[in-house]
Amino acid sequence: MLSVKEIKVTGSWTYQAKDWIQACEVLKEAQKDGLPVEKLLSHKYALADINEAMEMNMSMKGLKIVVKGE
Repeated sequence: MLSVKEIKVTGSWTYQAKDWIQACEVLKEAQKDGLPVEKLLSHKYALADINEAMEMNMSMKGLKIVVKGE
């Protein structure tokens, strides 16, 4: 049903939903100020590689892991 209703799900282990909004705003402002926020990403995966991304996440070896749909 998530894809039919086009619902975006964002997971987090340690933060509440309101914290996610605040963090996004901080990153937007940092980017506007010229800080290279993209360097915070340690790993990028295509949606087809979700299993590999989850393994990396569970190993706790990545700083920030992004899975991007095609």
